[in-house]
Amino acid sequence: MIRCSMTHLKAMLPLYIKANRPVMVWGGPGEGKSGLVRSVVEQIGADLQDFRLLMRDAVDVHGLPQKNEQGRMSWAYPEEMPLATDKIDKLRVMFLDELPAAATSIQTVAYQMLHERAIDNTPLHENVRFIAAGNREKDGAVFNRMPTPLANRMAHFDVTADTPSWLAWGHKAGIHPFVLAHLENSSGDLRVGDDKEYLTSKTFRSPRTWEYTSDVIHEAMKGVTEVTDEHIDLIGDIAGSFVGVPTAANFTAYLKLGAKLPKTIDILEGKAKIEKYQLHQQFFMSCGLLSHLSDERKALELKGINYAKDAMFTKHVDNLFNFVKGSFDAETLASFASRFSDRNWYGFMFNAESQTQAEFVKWLYSGKEGAARLVYAK
Repeated sequence: MIRCSMTHLKAMLPLYIKANRPVMVWGGPGEGKSGLVRSVVEQIGADLQDFRLLMRDAVDVHGLPQKNEQGRMSWAYPEEMPLATDKIDKLRVMFLDELPAAATSIQTVAYQMLHERAIDNTPLHENVRFIAAGNREKDGAVFNRMPTPLANRMAHFDVTADTPSWLAWGHKAGIHPFVLAHLENSSGDLRVGDDKEYLTSKTFRSPRTWEYTSDVIHEAMKGVTEVTDEHIDLIGDIAGSFVGVPTAANFTAYLKLGAKLPKTIDILEGKAKIEKYQLHQQFFMSCGLLSHLSDERKALELKGINYAKDAMFTKHVDNLFNFVKGSFDAETLASFASRFSDRNWYGFMFNAESQTQAEFVKWLYSGKEGAARLVYAK
């Protein structure tokens, strides 16, 4: 079994799918295994068929017996079972999610599917591929030991969520900037460590519970223009209900430090004082600024407006660059600039008609830190 990050597995999975070799993805609860598989399948342009053996019995897979025209017994297979006689124009990934939670008797049904690519004597379609996922025995989840013959029919990966790739996804997915800023500053809070706190607590840190926390924070902060201690206390309760009280306490302590910083809109309007800030403060402001600009861009695109040519958006970006240039350290600034323009993050386009933006790009690649900035910005 190979232990790797989500980022590494995302790069490798397409190879196994195209080579028609089944894969088993192991990992702790809430790590994002299912989301990763769906993302990869979409990325390669294949179809996904969620086929959970956990929710089925042998008849659901093998089919129901019926009398055929010759007076003999044949099988009526499930409608979603991709047989060779079906019309399937592109790759279809059969996703056996939560496979280890299925009863052993049901897992054995997968033997022939994965190895001989058939159900009894009926072949499956040549475009079918198999990926399975599930929790490990040590995770305290529902677990039935995988039969050795089944395990031997798959490649095995033990994955953990890595904070950088989750943050990159979170910026695109609209995770609340408070959550992003905290995890930028305290990357270890993304998921449980070796203490396996999910074995003793119903609430624990995971990519999934942080996403849920973000959803509720978005609702709680609708229409809020100034964050007060009461808001932060509410956010602490929200976080505590998902990621656990100890982690929520760290989260709210960080937010109270951030509440003393300039407001995002004041920075974009050019009203904030330019001065050097501490590293954790820079992380906090960076996430809020990029998230705000992302929302602005989406609003303009919905109206059919080219955001890079919009006067107000350009003004905000100009003020943003002037602020971060004078307030951020070289390392934070390089990372910020990279995320601003990198397609894997926000992918903002620069306005070629803006002198401020042109000067910022020129400055970014110059000076004694120029080499480091260049690496980040690429």
